[in-house]
Amino acid sequence: DVAVSDEEMARRQAQWTMPPYKATRGTLYKYIKSVKNASEGCVTDE
Repeated sequence: DVAVSDEEMARRQAQWTMPPYKATRGTLYKYIKSVKNASEGCVTDE
């Protein structure tokens, strides 16, 4: 539970932007771009 109104939550979601990647090249960048999230199995070879 959060003590934030639905309107405030909608406003925050509308303003949210994805933060920049911590790596912009190299092996870590390739990993960041290719791995899926845990709910999809973290697969990297598709």
